[in-house]
Amino acid sequence: MRSAEDPVFSNLCDRVGCDEITDEDELWLKSRIMSTESEHLNENFKSGKFSIIVTTNREKDLINREKLEKLLPGVPSYVCNSIDRVTNLPGIPKLPHNFKHNPGKTANLETELILKEGAPVVLTSNNSKQRFREDGLCNGARGFVQAIQVSKEDSNRVECVWIVLLKENAGRLYRFEHRHLRKDFNPGHELAIPIFPERKSFQVGSYEYIRQNYPLSLAYALTAHKVRLIWSNMTLGILAKTLKN
Repeated sequence: MRSAEDPVFSNLCDRVGCDEITDEDELWLKSRIMSTESEHLNENFKSGKFSIIVTTNREKDLINREKLEKLLPGVPSYVCNSIDRVTNLPGIPKLPHNFKHNPGKTANLETELILKEGAPVVLTSNNSKQRFREDGLCNGARGFVQAIQVSKEDSNRVECVWIVLLKENAGRLYRFEHRHLRKDFNPGHELAIPIFPERKSFQVGSYEYIRQNYPLSLAYALTAHKVRLIWSNMTLGILAKTLKN
């Protein structure tokens, strides 16, 4: 109905929906790709106004790294490498290299997570406790890195990542139950919540692995699959709020 006055565009949308686009359609769609100054402002991504939607994790990782360096120049970066361990067999080599860009096969924990304060992030797993899941700490919840807490003995070792969730009232209970952590560290934002490394298990053939890393991913770029998950969670949240009222 929105394109009733433009049958050419309406027919194009139909072909896209049916996966029947022509060479001419592809050329036209590519002609609509243009740069805008808004995509060069970190605040637009940090606040959740902007996201770059891609189809593959490899493309997502490439864009996230590029935006992280270009939009937060001079801000120190911290690398959080996963700790992988085989639990059922000794002396097993490292995971295949192609797993680095496929977190879906590694319990949604990244192999190498690079973060900076001020970077947009998304949670990649549900909290293990139901009360915190209901509090908004679930897969697809978006926010930004407020502060990175490092070890007192090793300034390169990240001990905790403090994030601020974008969803209104999210993390209220979780923040209250972890308020004691602020005695030793001030994240600089009253709504910041601490995120710690998680351990998740997954299987590769007959090998059973346990991976430990932070359940976070940069969110300058998101896969279409993750975007669908985010919208599903938002819809469920609106429905639950409506039913509650």
